[in-house]
Amino acid sequence: MQMNVEMPSNFDNEIESAIGKAVTSIISKTQSSSAYPEYMDIGTAAKYLGVSRNTFSKKILKDSGIPITVIADRITRIKKSDLDKYMSDKAI
Repeated sequence: MQMNVEMPSNFDNEIESAIGKAVTSIISKTQSSSAYPEYMDIGTAAKYLGVSRNTFSKKILKDSGIPITVIADRITRIKKSDLDKYMSDKAI
């Protein structure tokens, strides 16, 4: 069985426009995510992931194995790349 499909004459322009919008969106998201420092405190890390501080502390950090850095026995920092890896690992 053979099927012929005719595309509208402006189809190429529409595809190019859609790709351009997608690239612009990705660049915008990348630039806004770089506003976060490389090492974050718990509150900032929770905000970066879009969850509450409580959820981040009690559920994500507790069970995830995300490495934390403790400075002077009380200052906790989480590396941004470790959070990105955690999110990437959770992708389905």
